[in-house]
Order: sequence, then C-alpha cells, then structure tokens
Amino acid sequence: MAIQHPIKPQRDARIDALGNDERSVLILKEILRDVNKDVQLIYQTIAPLEQAIRPIIGGGGTGLSPEPLNFVGQVQLNGIHLSWEAPNASARLYEIRRSGELIWDSASFVTRTPSLSILLDPLPSGSYFFLIKTIDTFGNYSPNFASLTITIIPPGKPVVTAAVIDNNVLLNWTVPTTSFTIDRYRIYRNDNLYGALRATFVSTFETVAGDYTYGVEAIDIAGNVSEIGEVTTTVNTPPDYQLLDTKISGLNGTKFNVVRSNTPSLIACVDTNITWQQHFVNRSWNTPQDQINAGYPIYIQPTLTTGWYEEVIDYGIEIQNTIVTVTYQLIQIVPEVTVLVKLSYSSDGVVYTALPVGPSQFVPIFRYLKMRLEFTGSSDKALAECTVLTTTLDVKREVDGGEVIAYAGGIHNVDGLPVDHTNGTPVKFNKLFKDVNSITATCDSIEPITIIYDFVDIPNPVGFKVFALDSTGNRVTYLVSWKARGVV
Repeated sequence: MAIQHPIKPQRDARIDALGNDERSVLILKEILRDVNKDVQLIYQTIAPLEQAIRPIIGGGGTGLSPEPLNFVGQVQLNGIHLSWEAPNASARLYEIRRSGELIWDSASFVTRTPSLSILLDPLPSGSYFFLIKTIDTFGNYSPNFASLTITIIPPGKPVVTAAVIDNNVLLNWTVPTTSFTIDRYRIYRNDNLYGALRATFVSTFETVAGDYTYGVEAIDIAGNVSEIGEVTTTVNTPPDYQLLDTKISGLNGTKFNVVRSNTPSLIACVDTNITWQQHFVNRSWNTPQDQINAGYPIYIQPTLTTGWYEEVIDYGIEIQNTIVTVTYQLIQIVPEVTVLVKLSYSSDGVVYTALPVGPSQFVPIFRYLKMRLEFTGSSDKALAECTVLTTTLDVKREVDGGEVIAYAGGIHNVDGLPVDHTNGTPVKFNKLFKDVNSITATCDSIEPITIIYDFVDIPNPVGFKVFALDSTGNRVTYLVSWKARGVV
C-alpha cells in the first residue's frame, strides 16, 4: 500500500532568510515545531501497519490472517476426521480446541498442526464443539475462529438370538449401529458376567435344565457401551450327558502377572516383580498422593496389560467322551480385563494336546486336564478379580441293545462255549459303560411272558442276567430284546 508523505518536498523558504539575529532564532524554533508535527503525522499513519507486521515475542497476538475456510468434520469408524482450507498465504499453523460452548478462551486444547486435515482419537458419546483458528507466520492468532458440532452416539443394542441343540446353547448377535468400531462384546448369563470376546457368536454348555437369559452389550474403541440385548431360552434336562464331576479350584496353580488373594481369588494383571520402593522411585513419586495425582488411585496400579493362570487336574483314571466346561466369576475393579480360556489334556501327564480356545470342549479321552486363563487389560489402569473357578465334567449317556435267547436253565452253548444259565441267562454289554442308568427287556409273544432282569449296579459293569417266565412263574426259553442306557 502506498503512503502519501505528509511533509512538503520543497525546501522551506524560511531557512534562506535566517540570520544571526534574535528574529532568526524565533523563525528557527517555528520551523522545528512544524517538522515535529510532520514527523508525528508520519508515525500515526504507519503505526497500524507496523503493529501488524512487527513480530510479537512468543506469538499469541492478534494477526491479520482470518480463520480457516470450509471447516467440516465427520465421525469415522476409527476416529473423528476434521478438514479445512487455508484462508491466505500467511497461514502457517492451525490450532484446534474442543468445548461444550462456543468460547475460545475456555475451550480445551486439542492439537496444533500445519496440515489442512487431521484424524482425532475417538471420544465418549455426546455433542462437542470443535473450534479452529489460524496462526500466521509471526505466531499471531486469527481474530475469529471457525466452528462445527460433532455428535457421538453410543453403539446400538445388539439383537441376540439363541438356538438350543441338545444341551448346548448357540448365541448369535448382530453388529449394532455405531459411531466407532466395535472393540468387544460382554456376555451375561442370568445377569452375571459370563465373558468377553470380539466375535458375534458363542456356544455355552448347560448342565442343568431350566430357563436362561443371555445378554450381550457392545463396547466401541472409545469405551462407549451399548444397552444390553437379551434373549431367554429353555434348556431341557440334558438327554445325552450327565454331570460326572465338579471341582472348585483352590487357585494354587502357576501364575504370571497374576496374584492370589486369601479369599481365594486371582487379581490380574499386576506387576509381581516390583518392590515397594521401586513402585514409587521408578515413577518419580514421593508419596501415595503423587500416585493419586498421576491418575492411579489404587496402589497396585499402574497395571500390566497381560497375565495368565494355569492349573493341571489329575482325575486319577482315564475318562472318555467328556464335555469339559470351565466357568468363573469376574469382577471388573477397573474396566476392563478380558479372559480367554484354553484347555489341554493328556493321558500320561507329560504329553499334552495343544491349547485350543473355548471354555467348553469335548475331550475324547484323558486323565490330566490343563486349563489356562489368559487375561488382557485394556489399559494400565485395568484391574479385575477372578473368583469361583469351577471345572465340570459331563459324560455322554448312550444306548446299547440287542437280542438274546433266555434259557429256562441248565448249560447251553453260547458262541461255541458252554454257559451255565441256572441263575439266569447272562447278557454282555456291547459298550464299555462306566455306569448304567436303566435296562429294559421285552419279548414279542402272544401268550403272557414276563421278562425280568438281575443287574448289580457297580462301576464299569459288563452285563446283567435275564429271565423269561410264563403265567405260572416258571422259567421258559424265549427270545428277549434288551436295551441299556448309561454313561460310557
């Protein structure tokens, strides 16, 4: 911008008339007074321009560059995307603040960037004002700010469905509407936390008949929690399995980044290798209050993000065709710690199978069972207590059957060998039962024939004896059909 000089360019004619007398002195004073006025006018003219271009030490003043143009935002699955346009060539940086109202000075600082876009971390649900100002080359802020509103909604309620196959409950649920990516799902069984996982399916095995209500809630990467979607289903008396054994752990197994309390319970995930002094000195804390001020109100914090507990159970004998189920109660002291259950088994206690994932698994044959609980914390504040760790064995009930000639008595050849039928006709089971629950024996006859059997209920039974009686109670020879139901 051109500035018109306020001083006349020609030489002042009064200067040529100056002499050495008193009158000349007065004329000189008048000339100097006029010059001072002209200089003052120059300063008044250039002062605004000088103020705008003069660097302010440390910046933070008010510059001439305006606020950014076309400031827009969008909630994406992995964060909040903001973008804008540069207002002019003097724009060097952009400062973004966040607030619940349109006031720059009280807004919280978010970031400062030279870029024209940025992806911010996810936020808890709610509405936020984002404010942005330009910072020019000299560190001065634009006089005004641009703003926009971002609204974060929590995940919607999952729709849960259940299918019952035998005594297995198969749970499926939908991925709900969400602002941010779903990080995990928490599963509830009759209002008790059952577990957490990232899939949209889980299978649970129920050993007792009854009505069960299962709930699922979604948690996104910002920690926003949905409402619980629920489904209620009925599990009838398990037709093919029966409870063989239940063990409640004393929690005396092997631990890593996990401590056992006297309750007993397991506390995960904690650093077990640090001393009291190291706990404070390593973090430059002098007092417990310093720890609280740092955002860790529980002494055992900061926590670790991983840990595990492993235990081996010796059942004393080999067990076949068994459903092994591990359950536990998990108290989230500081959310959130997730648990992954793995099971392995062995017949000799030396060579174990791999550790497949799942709290309920079918095991064909084993004596030693190894269970492993792997804990994962969501942050260095996450802390959980695991209690009532229970292992149940449900063995399959099967049906055996066949036909046999029930002789009236005496010795008769069976499969080429002489067999004494005096005290009943022996019947040998085809299957290796651990226990037999029921036996039925019938015959297809016109005349009234009564079939009875003699069975001694002992572990690992091999058979029973059968008798055919006529209407007078005398033993007769007759073809008998039989069925046995028991645990194999």
